Amino acid sequence: MTFLSLFTGIVTGSWLLTGCGKSARNGYRVEDGKVVLYSGFPASVRLLEGADAESFVAITDHFGKDKNHAYFYERIIPDADPATFTFLASSYSRDKNRGYSCEKLISNDGAHFNIVPNPNETATSVSAEGIPYARDRRQVYKDTNVIEGADPATFTMVPMFNGIYLTYDHRRVYFHDQPLEGADGATFQKVSEFHFTTQQGAWGLALGRETHWERMPDVDLATFTGLGKNHARDKNHVYSGNSVLKKADPNTFQETGNPSVDRSEDTNKTL
Repeated sequence: MTFLSLFTGIVTGSWLLTGCGKSARNGYRVEDGKVVLYSGFPASVRLLEGADAESFVAITDHFGKDKNHAYFYERIIPDADPATFTFLASSYSRDKNRGYSCEKLISNDGAHFNIVPNPNETATSVSAEGIPYARDRRQVYKDTNVIEGADPATFTMVPMFNGIYLTYDHRRVYFHDQPLEGADGATFQKVSEFHFTTQQGAWGLALGRETHWERMPDVDLATFTGLGKNHARDKNHVYSGNSVLKKADPNTFQETGNPSVDRSEDTNKTL
């Protein structure tokens, strides 16, 4: 056996020893007639004081319930009805009467409380954005906060570039939960991961220390379309984010290579 083989075997064996057993556990367990919660790595263990071990059900690693209470980690969710308590996604849950974020009551409309879908998040795919929002008939929520003025019936989440996302309703377009001035939600259209339009104009994403959206001047909306994931064009120009690629031919331009380094070409040149 070579030294490398021996070293690899020792490292692998050590990983297997530390990767198994109680140190790697997460979630709820019933042990010695008590409900405990393992969390972290190496896992620490905490007792759920007063939890009924016989009726306890682990819903996820951090939500559970027994015949008396619903729990977020080891904390009781106040006034939650365990018989109708349901985990939704992310930090959100509900029962027949209320909606919750973590263990906090945020909605008294449990029958209509639900998440705002993220089209990038599926049962088999975890997105960079996650599930930030929930809503009921009256309001839109992010964590325990209300998105002031947002219309829950039309509120929509739109993933853009690399975990950046927009939301809109029938009145406004929002970025970081603040309305974008002059952006009309009723006519919102995603064009690429860096561009969107409304009836009033076209916006491009400006990356930097303070990432933001800029309304781009002189865009021909009638011919403005997406060009791959990162670019857009109209009859006059090619756009990268909020900037014009002055030498690019909008008739022949194509994205090539790795979009993250913005390597693109047209029939005449590579940019």
